[in-house]
Amino acid sequence: MRIGNFILLRTGLALGTALILSSCASSGGSTSDTGNRTVDLLVETEDLQAELKQLRNQVEMQQNTLDALKRRQRELYDDLDRRLRQRERLAGTTAGQQARFVSQTQGNDLRSATEDSGDDDQAQQAYDAAFGLLKQSRYGDSIKSFSAFLERYPHSRFAPNAQYWIAEANYVTRDFETALVEFQKLTKQYPDSQKYPDALLKIGYSQLELDKTEEGHQTLENLIEQYPDTQVAISAKRRLKKDMP
Repeated sequence: MRIGNFILLRTGLALGTALILSSCASSGGSTSDTGNRTVDLLVETEDLQAELKQLRNQVEMQQNTLDALKRRQRELYDDLDRRLRQRERLAGTTAGQQARFVSQTQGNDLRSATEDSGDDDQAQQAYDAAFGLLKQSRYGDSIKSFSAFLERYPHSRFAPNAQYWIAEANYVTRDFETALVEFQKLTKQYPDSQKYPDALLKIGYSQLELDKTEEGHQTLENLIEQYPDTQVAISAKRRLKKDMP
């Protein structure tokens, strides 16, 4: 808006210069006075052009900074999701080995709790699509996509992660009330999830954002006690220290 005002002002100055020259010529004004006024207007116009250029540079720098922050956010999401998938695969491998051992020793025909390979591929494609929306900062669309994923694949190995990203998307958009509900849903429905400690941390943060100070501090203190010497515990301690009078 400010840049547009400068453009209009510049145009107005040019028209004003022409009108002054025309007025002076018709009224018999001195050439010297007319020249001085013209010079003053030109100098002012140049100053406005210089300030306009500076504003454009500032806007460009801010846009570059915003783009860099968005790239960094996407990289962080990618890294976190990659580590989550690695943990889930390791957990799945261990569970599969235990199931095979029980089946071999007891002769039971155990039924797998996860989808078959075809369903698992479809689930992963649906999860990746929802996660792609999240990386594009399309938080509303990603929430809808992850929610649809959970409805269709409630027992998928990606389900806990999907629930976490629903909560995180609401937290990022500062809908702390909904974020709190969604993080609590993860801790209740997926207590064995690798994201359980992170969800507890965000529950504490959300409570503090909602001015539930006592509850938030208690949540963070419980987290520190339950997961000492972890990154989430360090973050919880830092937040508690920040809130100290």
